[in-house]
Amino acid sequence: MFTAEYDYLRLEAEVYGARLASAGVRTKVIRYKGMDHAFIDKYGLYPQAEDCINVIGCMLKNLTSMRK
Repeated sequence: MFTAEYDYLRLEAEVYGARLASAGVRTKVIRYKGMDHAFIDKYGLYPQAEDCINVIGCMLKNLTSMRK
C-alpha cells in the first residue's frame, strides 16, 4: 500500500495498513513525501511516481513467483 504525504486519505490508509498488519496480513505501507493525492498519474513528471510504479511491479513479480 502506498500513500502520499499530502493526500487527504493518507491517515485512513495508514491506519488500515496497520490494522491489516496487526491481523497478521503481510503488509507494507510506503509514504511518498512531498506528494499529494493521485501523484502516480504524474508518471514521467515526478520521479516518485516512477519509483512507485517500479515498487508495485516488483511486488507483483514477487507475488507471481511465490505462486509457482
